[in-house]
Amino acid sequence: MSNVLFKKLGDYEIAWIDSEIEKTESGTLSSLPLSTTAPPHNSVLVGDLKMTDFKQFLPGKGIQVEFLGGALRCGEYVTLRKVGDASQKGGAAAIQQIVIEGPLCEEYYKIREYLYSQFYSL
Repeated sequence: MSNVLFKKLGDYEIAWIDSEIEKTESGTLSSLPLSTTAPPHNSVLVGDLKMTDFKQFLPGKGIQVEFLGGALRCGEYVTLRKVGDASQKGGAAAIQQIVIEGPLCEEYYKIREYLYSQFYSL
């Protein structure tokens, strides 16, 4: 049997499937049990963060925030920006990343924690 981890997170349904795939004589694909132990999965953050919503969230946590040049300046040292393709067609989910820039200081880790709290972790 294949290893399957399925979770429903709010509006999202996520699955990790660890399996070996074999092509049958008829050309279809068949899922086979793993012959070795499945490797551990890296954590994935799931959700869609709107920077304007996060801009409204941070002042309630005591952090000054403003938009500068398409990025969100948080506090004195930290900047957040979205990178990736936000214009995918056909209803496919856009693949984007949020980049956190700034020195590794208390403010950086606090803002990162607030950012992570806006997502589901799988």
